[in-house]
Amino acid sequence: MMNIESTYSLYLLLLSNGALAAAAAIAILRLQRMSQQQQSFWDSPTGVALTSQSDQDELIRAIDQRFSVLRDGIDRLAREGKPDLPVAHSLPFENAVRMAKHGATLDDLIHNCGLSATEARLLIRVHGQSTTHTEVH
Repeated sequence: MMNIESTYSLYLLLLSNGALAAAAAIAILRLQRMSQQQQSFWDSPTGVALTSQSDQDELIRAIDQRFSVLRDGIDRLAREGKPDLPVAHSLPFENAVRMAKHGATLDDLIHNCGLSATEARLLIRVHGQSTTHTEVH
């Protein structure tokens, strides 16, 4: 005859074996699913098959939302308009290069193109005439 302690131990042993069997079954199912995903990945040329359709839909929604935020920001900036730039900075940089090539002085570049003294010196050194190089030092 079995006493109560041995019956309890037997039930406990059966329950733990059942839990272990359930955990093993879950692990096997996960392993099969991962194997199928890996096979789908290797079968597809871009690896897109690895993600599910709901994951792709969620990603597309997130991207659409970000584009919408960007579009709203661009529209807002377009409505507000560009800030007015000072006259000194409105001339294109190419004009300053052209002026330096034609012998403009340091003061010409600073006042007409809105350059700093360092920028003007550099432009004259790089693009200026050979006689101007010695004047700038």
